[in-house]
Amino acid sequence: MWNPLEVKDLITSADELKSLVGEPHEAVVKKSIAQVESHVIHYVSMSPLFFLSTADASGRCDVSPRGDEPGFVKVLDDHHIIFPERMGNRRVDSLLNIIANPQVGIFQVWKKCCVLTDQLALQKMQSYSPRKNGRVKQAASE
Repeated sequence: MWNPLEVKDLITSADELKSLVGEPHEAVVKKSIAQVESHVIHYVSMSPLFFLSTADASGRCDVSPRGDEPGFVKVLDDHHIIFPERMGNRRVDSLLNIIANPQVGIFQVWKKCCVLTDQLALQKMQSYSPRKNGRVKQAASE
């Protein structure tokens, strides 16, 4: 039986890993963006689904699907998007993680996020759900 504690050929450094993998293509390096660019706006307007990645205060990660009718994510400006939070299973893992650690990953953008119940934000989201839950606003840049 395989025992992970007895493995002899572990990669233990970034340099060792990079020497095995090589350098990424320039397009791949540039996939992370600091603002909401036109191709992201187009994608967001057509997408019925995205995945929100969060981590709690101790760094334990979680990825959660978010979905609704295409266009349910609204682009507010080059640095902000907003999307509704659905009731789901009521564990609110992602929201608890955001409160503890606002760093999130969404649409290949890794930045800060917050939970809000602002009435203007709620009005923007009314066409997508009659439920009056909290909303999540994601900032694409600090």
